[in-house]
Amino acid sequence: MFSKPESRKTRWNLNDNYLRFWFRFIFPNQSVIEMGRYELLREFIDKDYEQYSGLILERYFRAKMAEEERITSIGSYWDAKGLNEIDLIALNDLDKTAIIAEVKRNPKKIDLNLLQVKADSIKKGIS
Repeated sequence: MFSKPESRKTRWNLNDNYLRFWFRFIFPNQSVIEMGRYELLREFIDKDYEQYSGLILERYFRAKMAEEERITSIGSYWDAKGLNEIDLIALNDLDKTAIIAEVKRNPKKIDLNLLQVKADSIKKGIS
């Protein structure tokens, strides 16, 4: 969010979950599959699955909010230094409101005070 169209800070991603899984876990491990070493493939998947499923969970909530809330734009945010990253920002330009959220698989990892600090940093950056 908030980057200019010509900015190099734009992230691209695949929308199809099947293709996303394929390019994340299957394609890079084709030799393991060809050797029939499925237990090793399982280890590769298990090693990174928590992070991967966290990203899928973010995408789920982004889609759910876009369908159910009065949202005019939705995305994520990170500053140039990489210090303040926010998982989900949903804006309503009509009502001049925003929803800022952290999406975590483990609710114990959510720190609302830190989220407030991050939200305040966005206010300073765009005002």
